[in-house]
Amino acid sequence: MPASARGSSFSGIVHISDVYPTLLGAANIPADLVDHFAFDGVDQWAALTGVDDKKPRSELIINIDDLSEADGLAAFSTGFAYITSNPYDDE
Repeated sequence: MPASARGSSFSGIVHISDVYPTLLGAANIPADLVDHFAFDGVDQWAALTGVDDKKPRSELIINIDDLSEADGLAAFSTGFAYITSNPYDDE
């Protein structure tokens, strides 16, 4: 961790799936060296260290329940939560 980022805080959205891509970023390992793995996460390293002011995530999926009796439920977080009754419906 760069000295300039030590003791700082980060107000962005981070998910557990971001850990591996972020560790690759911290180790300066290009993602294409391990591209045979499908990552759902994003590299947060530049944002965590202050190199980039842009936050990699603007929303986060909390849950998708496609087995519910309500034709599937989904919850997302973008600073607030909203629920859609059918995340697979294109209408």
